Amino acid sequence: MSTTLKLALGSSGFFAVLILGVWALPAEHDRGDLTGSWRVTVRLEDSGRSTIRFVLRQDDVLLTGHYDGSYGTQPITGTVADGRVELFFNIRDETQVAFHGTLGERDMKGTCDFGEVAGQGTWRAERATSAWSF
Repeated sequence: MSTTLKLALGSSGFFAVLILGVWALPAEHDRGDLTGSWRVTVRLEDSGRSTIRFVLRQDDVLLTGHYDGSYGTQPITGTVADGRVELFFNIRDETQVAFHGTLGERDMKGTCDFGEVAGQGTWRAERATSAWSF
């Protein structure tokens, strides 16, 4: 940084420019990366509403991670492509749960199927802002 610019900005101005410059950079999740924790609201026809968590890692179109909810912690696999997301995990040994949905600007939503265990329903996921947002 030139001496003239340092004098014009002063130390407060320099930090303001630095903070604004970093803030203006797009965050990883703003570029479509689904990596991170998601707070998921599920509404099932048979058993009502519940909140679960997905912790996802995206590698190109492949998704891996885990589900945390009333059926414990289970590994997740899935895909994301062309604005659509599909997630799968097993509960109670062999029952496969499927989440099919679309990506919004700041959320995901769609339909889910917990099979004979809990039936079908809808879901909406928002990026978790902290461990306490569940």
